[in-house]
Amino acid sequence: WYNGGFTNTIPISAIGAPGSSGGPWVNQKGEIIGLQVATVTTSKGHQGVSSAVPLPSIRRFISEKKNVSVSSIQAAVEELWAQPSQLIRKMPSDAKGLLLRQVAKDGVADKAGLKNEDLILKANGKSYTRIEPFIRMMRSMKPGATLKLEVSSVTGENRRGLSLKTASLD
Repeated sequence: WYNGGFTNTIPISAIGAPGSSGGPWVNQKGEIIGLQVATVTTSKGHQGVSSAVPLPSIRRFISEKKNVSVSSIQAAVEELWAQPSQLIRKMPSDAKGLLLRQVAKDGVADKAGLKNEDLILKANGKSYTRIEPFIRMMRSMKPGATLKLEVSSVTGENRRGLSLKTASLD
């Protein structure tokens, strides 16, 4: 989220080494095309897909020299297709949503009662199955805004609605 809009990422068909976030991606001429921001991994390791913020977006950000603050639920989300088979077997066959991971102790998600491996079925009334649209929605919200979630346990039990105030991710 920057200057009233979301900075899209570009998919890269390559493995980004652990800890390489913020590192450059270069083309065949050795020119920087973007900076590493994410990579797809499962319990079996990297899946050969990474994401980078394109260089024009970075240049614009640097030229304006502003601090940016975005909303956070202080937890990570993962897509269901990337989960290990033993976890997928626990889910209802029609499960759709995003899986919560790395719920920060005493963070807003934790305080709202969310747990690792809870499923986010809906956020602000909309279903999300992919991370990018969910992040785009989160980054469109100001820190401190109310996020309405419909969640369940990974097994589909304990389906409930809740609201939480987003935190600032500085």
